[in-house]
Amino acid sequence: MNRTIHILSVHYENPFWIDIQLKQLKKHLKVPYKTYMAHANMPEDLKDYSNDFDVVISDPRKKFHNTDGHKLLLPHIKENLKPNDIVVKLDSDAFFIKDVDESLFDSVDEYGFLSIHEPRHELDLNYKTPHPVFYAFKGEYLSDGLDVQLCTIRVENSNWWGSVNGWIRSKNIDWFALERSNETNLHPIYFAIYGDLIYHNWAGSRLMRTREDRRRAAKEGISLDEVIRQNHQLNESVLKELDTDVDEFIKVLKTK
Repeated sequence: MNRTIHILSVHYENPFWIDIQLKQLKKHLKVPYKTYMAHANMPEDLKDYSNDFDVVISDPRKKFHNTDGHKLLLPHIKENLKPNDIVVKLDSDAFFIKDVDESLFDSVDEYGFLSIHEPRHELDLNYKTPHPVFYAFKGEYLSDGLDVQLCTIRVENSNWWGSVNGWIRSKNIDWFALERSNETNLHPIYFAIYGDLIYHNWAGSRLMRTREDRRRAAKEGISLDEVIRQNHQLNESVLKELDTDVDEFIKVLKTK
């Protein structure tokens, strides 16, 4: 049976990641796929991506949340879904770093729901939650209430995606976690590889301030502003490397 991956991404303010995502999708997707992209608060001279994605939606709102992008895109995905298709949600600054073939369908068939696990993002380091950097799930879930939860903000353990987490628990889904797999860590959270499948830059479109940064500031007795300054300085270097050669940068992270 010919199966399709429906890939959803929402971009806000920073167009840098759109081209990288596209490049990596074209390079690594070895099975049929469709792409759905929403963006908001972008520069006026943003490139026209209508020929690069199956669905592109530009939203004029300045105040725009990930769930707003889901509300815009999920109806289009549901229109195109066929039996046994799967859906992938990628954060704006996340992309595939190795080939995606039938094995992803097999994993979703087995577990139902795949996501990354990043304990250092949490207040409680022992709290396990699927992070919306990357979701891969059975398309049929969208007709079983997951579509509503993806469009709903519910704070749980200080995270906005509590509705999705609650839905997974209510369905007794033993989701599969992609763990951080870097050999070299430039930062405890940022610039991460998960399951040797997904790269996530973290904070690609916002201030580089996480709970881990607050922990560092307190531990080292330096100001949070100084930690943020150092993070953004490091990020500028990373962006230059990604813009030059994605594969070489990923190779560095995968090598001791």
